[in-house]
Amino acid sequence: MFNSIQWLKYAKSGVFSQGDNSPQKGGWHMKKHARVGALIVAAQIVGSLAAIAGPWEDGMAAYNRGDYVPASRVFRSLAEQGNAKAQTVLGLMYRRGEGVSRNSVRAFLWFSRAARARRCQGKNRTAWPLPGHDA
Repeated sequence: MFNSIQWLKYAKSGVFSQGDNSPQKGGWHMKKHARVGALIVAAQIVGSLAAIAGPWEDGMAAYNRGDYVPASRVFRSLAEQGNAKAQTVLGLMYRRGEGVSRNSVRAFLWFSRAARARRCQGKNRTAWPLPGHDA
């Protein structure tokens, strides 16, 4: 796959001005290469956006896919660093038994830590069972 610099070198190499397919004659060869170039640039943009995502986005993507074990690992590392949202999600995962063994004590522990952080409403989540999340 070409990167942007390789594509520019390729375009400047004169490949578009050979034979009957020259840009002056509007040949299909140039149009084909222009489309390929546009696809390459679009793929690079999409790939660079995926690289911007951080651990929170990675954890949420795994959780939403139903890959609870990898999500629990990501959220645990964030929660141990003091991320209140991750602490709340980890509490929910312990409450529901998603990717971890179901454990009400650990769920309460993570909800309490989130409440202490005062960054989310984790304190309200310590009620047992959670409304709408009965197992």
